[in-house]
Amino acid sequence: MKKGALYFLFIILFLQTQSAFCQAGVVAGKVVDAGNKPLSGAIVQIRNQDNLQMSVRSDNDGLYKIEIPEATSCFVDVVIDGGILRAGKIYFDPLPDMKIYYILKVANNRVEIIKMNQRAFSETNLRERRDIEPE
Repeated sequence: MKKGALYFLFIILFLQTQSAFCQAGVVAGKVVDAGNKPLSGAIVQIRNQDNLQMSVRSDNDGLYKIEIPEATSCFVDVVIDGGILRAGKIYFDPLPDMKIYYILKVANNRVEIIKMNQRAFSETNLRERRDIEPE
């Protein structure tokens, strides 16, 4: 009986440490040009130290979302018209319930990374839609 309980406790502890090291993450946001207009069809690539690449194409509103198996930090690149623009490194926040969005602003063959919380990102998108859509 004691062996079974100890074995069960060991398995629980092992699974908890594994989940702490292998938490999945999401990189989401928007690709925009120098005038903050959405860039549709831009390819957002994610690299880690092992050069594992995941990529996704931004939609008509410039929005993108990539799920990453291990969320610690990663490098972001943007591919536009076949050219790769290195954006830089992004870090994941330790709070799993907090949604962070990354605006990738493409200007002068560079990519600026703008980090936003969910509220700021929603307000920015709403304001831009009002600017684009006729009243």
